[in-house]
Parts: sequence; structure tokens; C-alpha cells
Amino acid sequence: MATVLSHFSPEVFESLGEVWAGRVTSTVHWLVTHPEPELRLAGVRAMAIMVGFPGVVGNPGSLVLLHATVEAACDLLAQRDANVNRDRLLASWALANVSSVFELYKESWEGSEHFGSREVLSQEMLGRVLDVGLRACQDKDKIRPHGVRCIGNVASFLQPQQVAHPALVPLVTQTVDTLITCASSGSNMKTRWNACHALGNIMSSGRLPIATAPWRGQVFTILGCLVESFKNYKVRIQACSALCSVTGRQEYGNEYLGVWRALLRGLDNAQNIVDYQEIRHRDELINQICQGICQLCAHLTLVDAGALCELLQVHQDVAGPLMQKAYLSLPPERSGHVLQAQHRVEELMGCDALTEAQQQALLILENLTSTSINS
Repeated sequence: MATVLSHFSPEVFESLGEVWAGRVTSTVHWLVTHPEPELRLAGVRAMAIMVGFPGVVGNPGSLVLLHATVEAACDLLAQRDANVNRDRLLASWALANVSSVFELYKESWEGSEHFGSREVLSQEMLGRVLDVGLRACQDKDKIRPHGVRCIGNVASFLQPQQVAHPALVPLVTQTVDTLITCASSGSNMKTRWNACHALGNIMSSGRLPIATAPWRGQVFTILGCLVESFKNYKVRIQACSALCSVTGRQEYGNEYLGVWRALLRGLDNAQNIVDYQEIRHRDELINQICQGICQLCAHLTLVDAGALCELLQVHQDVAGPLMQKAYLSLPPERSGHVLQAQHRVEELMGCDALTEAQQQALLILENLTSTSINS
């Protein structure tokens, strides 16, 4: 029965109708809370697959089921017996899946008539998920990627008041430190990719104080090094995406010029492929870096332009043709950043009393962005 439930698709679940859908979620809850470990594990697996189905999220009992699944997955993952590695691997995967849709449940609950009667996820539960996830990041090689994904999901879900709560502050700090370590070291590329992705989600969520965070410089430095020259192009692509996920110029602070340097150097050597297997990811890396340059350009100030002049002069000959090629291959939905960059450059060029360095930098950027658009 549990195996059948775990093979449901969203369409199949929706076609059941309200009564049978309710019976299915009740059955999964019965499995998740069953004292028999095998049945509990089967329930956790089924819920990890169904957790994001609209019919499950919108079910009146969904929050109770979500809580029960989180508790069961944490209990299973916390086991340390030598013969439960299969269970713990499945539990780590399930916890990563479930934590990825916390935001959906929050939105659904806040839009319901029951909102205000209880928290969507208590501080204690979030703290436990972080603690268990952090332990998973130090676990066996197959478990670590799921642990990284889990703590990244929770850290980007936390609300500002929770981030500042004394009980969660050390866990949040440890989470970022762990993600930095996982992104910058180790031979498991899935773990490193997940860590870059998690850091990007945290920075784009706007819920952690990036501008004043003591770890900001370290995060940007690590991600920049990966973009510049890391051997695995998929990790480089994700590191670039994370670097440019910041929502405003203030969050970059003094690291802004360093991020520009990392992207331009990364673009320069993107075609210096050591492992031929990375050839299939080369164009995607170039496209991502070019998009990242446009995202950075959208945050540009006149002071930045003056500081960037020499760097842009060094890299413009390589960047120009690659940005043109990248734009031609971008789908329309990804071209917005180029338009924003062009608009920002035009806006700054209209300012009075530009210095020579500012003017030269803006002319180079105008050429890069307009070449991308008009070709």
C-alpha cells in the first residue's frame, strides 16, 4: 500500500476527489506515526513525494501531517545503529524534500481561516531540523548532500525575528559556516553544488542580514573562487548564480568589486577546459556568467564605475563577443537582466561631471550590454 502511495502523481491525487484524497492523507499520517519502523519509514517516503502536491498542501489536516513527517524523519535520521544506514539515507532525502516546501505550507496556512491559532512551524521544530540537518552534513557521503539541502532550505525559510532569536542564532551561524565548508571542500560534487545553491537561496531570501553579517566576505570569496577556476562546471554555474542572487548593492558592500573580478576572470577562462566531459556545460557557464555580469551592472553606482574602469579595460575584448553570443542563445524570459543593465548604464551616463575613469567604464559597459541586445 505504501509503495502504491509513493507512486502517486499530482494529477492522480487531484483526480481522487476530496473524500478519497482525505483518506489517502489519513493513511499516510497513520503510517508516519506507526510504531513499526518499516511502516513509519514507508510513510515518510510517501509523504516526501506527496508533500508538494497542491491537494496535500491545501488539505485541512496538512499541517498536522507535515509536523508528524518532520518529527519522524528527524527521529529516523538521528539513529546511529550500524544497520540503519538505508533508513537514515531515505530519511535525509525525505527531510530535504519536506523542508523545501515549508514556504508553501506557510502561505497556505496564512491564507486559511485557521491562521493565527498556531504557528506554522514552531521555533523548537525548526531548531531540531537544523540540528539534525547539521549532523547529516557531517555524515556519510551519500547523506551529506541531503543534509546540506535541508539546512539551506530551513535557513532561507526562517523569518527575521526567528533568525535573531537567541536559541536559533548559534544554529544559523553554524549553518552558514557548514555551507561555506561544504561549498569549498570535499570531493562530492553534489554536496558542493547543493551548498552553493543553498547559499544563493539564503542571500536571495532577504531574511538574513547580509549587509552586516560577519560571514559575508567569506561567502563571496569562496563563491568567487569557484566561479573563476573550479574544475566542475556545474558547481561553477551554481556558484555564479549564488553570487548574483543578492537583492541590492548594499548587500555586496566592499565585496562588489571582487565579485566583478571573479566573474570577468571566470569568463576569461571558461573555455580553458581540462576535463573534456565539462564541454557540455561550457555554454551554460558562459551564459550564467554573462547574466551575472548584467545583474551586477544593474546595481552599479558612479563610484563603482570609476573603480571598475581598469578591470573592464583588461577584460573587455574577451567579454564582448561572449556576451553577444550568450544573449543570442538566451530565452526571452532570461533577457530581463540585460535590459536592466542597459537601462542602468544609460541612466549613469546621463549624470553630470563624470570623471574620465567613470566615462570610460560606462562606455565599455554600454558596448557590452548594447552589443548583447542589438545583435
